[in-house]
Order: sequence, then C-alpha cells, then structure tokens
Amino acid sequence: MRAGDQTIILIYILRFQYTKIWKLLVVAAIFAVTFFVSSILSRVTYNTDFPAFYSAASTILDPKASNEDIYRDDVDTRYPIPEKKEVHTIFIYSLPVAFLLAPLAWMPYYTAKAVMIFLNIVSYLSAVTIILTLGKVSGRWMGWGIGVSCLWLPFINNLGHAQINGIILFLVAVAVLAVTRGYPLLCGALFALAALFKLFPLAIALVLGLRTRRILIGFALVFGASFLLPGAKGWISTIWKWGKVEAPLYVWLKTFSPALVVICPILIGSVTALISLMANEDDYSLLTAFTIPAVFLAMPRLGHYHLTLLVFSFVYLFSSKEFRSWPLLGFLVLSSILLGFPRPGPVSPFVFDPVTPVMYLTIFSLWVVLGIRISLRSFSPYPIIKG
Repeated sequence: MRAGDQTIILIYILRFQYTKIWKLLVVAAIFAVTFFVSSILSRVTYNTDFPAFYSAASTILDPKASNEDIYRDDVDTRYPIPEKKEVHTIFIYSLPVAFLLAPLAWMPYYTAKAVMIFLNIVSYLSAVTIILTLGKVSGRWMGWGIGVSCLWLPFINNLGHAQINGIILFLVAVAVLAVTRGYPLLCGALFALAALFKLFPLAIALVLGLRTRRILIGFALVFGASFLLPGAKGWISTIWKWGKVEAPLYVWLKTFSPALVVICPILIGSVTALISLMANEDDYSLLTAFTIPAVFLAMPRLGHYHLTLLVFSFVYLFSSKEFRSWPLLGFLVLSSILLGFPRPGPVSPFVFDPVTPVMYLTIFSLWVVLGIRISLRSFSPYPIIKG
C-alpha cells in the first residue's frame, strides 16, 4: 500500500473517531442539561400532580397498606408532602402504574419529582426522534426537528405539572414504530401499557386495530391481564367517581341537552373509524396523527398538558413529504401557534388555563383537514408513491 493511500485511510479513521466523540459529547451535554432543568423545576413548581404519584408509590411500599389504599382520597395527608398544595389531588391511574412508580418512594420527595420530570423529558425527546424517523427525516434536519419540538408549550406545561404525558407519547410512538416494522402484537401491548396510565390511547389502538386485528389481540391480552392484580378493579370505580365533564366544549353542549355529551364523542369516533377503514393503505403513522385530535375532541375532560401528544401529529405532518405544500404548511404553523400559547392560570404560574374554545376549534380543524386528506387519497385512482 502506498504512503498516500495510508494517509487517506488514517484521515478517514480520525474523522470517524472525531465525529463519534463529538456525538457522545452532545448526548452527554443534553443529559446534563436535562438533569439540571429537572432539578430546578422540581423545586420551583407547586400545585402539581406529583403528590398523587408519590403517595401511590409510598402506599405500594407501605407494608401496612393494601393495594386498594392507593385510591383513597386522603393522598395529600397520608404521607409527608413538602410541596405547596392549594388543590386536592387523587390517584386516578391503574394499579400496575402504581407498581411501576413504586421506586420513586425510595427517594426523597424532590429527588423523586426531579426523576419524574427527567423521565418525561427523555421520553419526549426519544418519541420525537422516533416520529421523525417515521417521517423519513435524517441528518441535521433530525436535530432541528428535535430542537424545535422542545418549544411545544403543552410539553413544557406537562413538565410544570410533573405529569406523565411525555411517557405516554413515547409508548405511542414506539407502538406505531412496532406496527410499521411488522410487529402488531407488540404494538397492541404497548398501547395497552399506555392506556394503563391514561385511558385515551385505547381509542388509538381501536382505530389502528380496524386495519390489523392483531393489534387488538395484543392490547386485550396486556390490558385484560392487568386486572388480575388484587385491587386493580378499584381503578374503574375511581375514574367513574371522580370523572367529571369539565371540557368547555361539553359544558357548552350540556347547556342544550345532556344527551349531546354522549352523542358528540360517538359521532366523532364513528367518523374517525369510517375514514380509517376507507384508507387505501396502512399508513399507521398518518392514521395515528389523524386519531389523536379526534381523541381530544371526544374527551370530556381535557387539560392543556394532554396536548403534549399532539406533537406526534405536527412532527409527522411537518416531516412528511405528502404535506409539504404551502397551504398545508401554513395551516400547520398557524394551528401550532394557536395551541401552543395559552395564558397562565390563576392557581400558579405553572398551571395553565383549560383548553379554550379557540383551541378546540383548532383541534377540530386539524381533524377535519386530515380526514379530508385521507378521504381524498382513498378515492384517488392513482397509486400513492412515497418518496
């Protein structure tokens, strides 16, 4: 081998090593910043939902407590909670989730809260990476997409609440990735795990299950098995007891007729299912992006932090070549602005007002636009060519 060839090979090796080290340094810096932000937010935020999580975790580790005790309404007083609280909280999640959260009770309160926020940030960033991958984005645009997604205020609001929607988003993203890679049973199992945190991922699983029945089988196996735990049925009665119609859309509909509170979500679900069945190809990512706004329109109780999951719709649509037309991009930009800038609520600077009528109209518009797009593509006589 000539000396010139050896020099070229050496240059390529050094360049590869430099790139590898640089990427490792970037990842380490991101983790360091995430840890720092989590620690700060755990101390400065108050009136969050974390006391419910911490009390449930403490109950699971308490040898004198039973599983059913996680659903008692005295979670704020049963265990020491140093956080300032002006609102009453209750644990309304499944028993398996309480077991998953149990390790938090081994830590001091604010350390555990920082860990919860840290896990949400990592889960959110990982989910956005997966969604961009589904949209066939790579290279430097991947970094730009992840960076811009951090400005999504529902996600920031989620961190202010010390909520778990970042984790749910991650499970949904991995579930969609699984079915696109040919693992529908795993997809259903992951949706079931997400639904054990909050029920609304069940609706996404049902819509995608219309295309592939094995998604429903995987969901049913995991979700059904969760109720074999002693005391697990208390979750359903707790949701029934504490579930209230608080969403502005349904409060407004209730003034006309209580029946509309039932008819509206059924109508939304039926239209979503029909359009999904008519779709002429199994584009699970697009169907998920379409179903998430429908789920939020059908929910009788909707907080701004729930809209964290809408980042799936926006990130996928922005990254998809099919939606790279100026009218659609303009609509997406305007929608993201309207949904991303609420005003702080009266409880604390970190708790935002409920979803406003303008936000509901924006979510409805997003659902309609995606529904029309999928319907037009379904009746198109030409095959869909993806770049």
